[in-house]
Amino acid sequence: MHIAINTSKNLIVFQELLSLFTNYAQIDVTEIVYNQKEMWVEIPLSRRTFEMKATIFGKQVKYGKERKQAILRVKRIESLEMCAENDILTEQNNIFTALFGLKIDGQRIYLSSAEESQGKPICEIVVHVSDIDIEITDVC
Repeated sequence: MHIAINTSKNLIVFQELLSLFTNYAQIDVTEIVYNQKEMWVEIPLSRRTFEMKATIFGKQVKYGKERKQAILRVKRIESLEMCAENDILTEQNNIFTALFGLKIDGQRIYLSSAEESQGKPICEIVVHVSDIDIEITDVC
């Protein structure tokens, strides 16, 4: 699977697609590669497989237990911020689970952990971009 989105507009359909593929993804913060000079970041992740099921209420997503390794690439980065509760993250081998997957808010792209400490996410990655240029590629 390979998805590439390159646009200057923040369209809701892209947000939903990216969120679907990255929801419940596990991210090892020690594996993140940020190239400030060339303005890109690569975030390896372990995403859950899923299938769409038709029901009387419309389509529903059913996530499987199987995981696929993937790379999330974000280009045209202006800045990257990562906030983490290091003690708690270390206890979890530097891995967190993305709650609701990748989100886009204007020129801000972010992933936030499902795990919390005192009501706050233990890890949040925020990428500020000039344009939305995102790829998700499964690794065989």
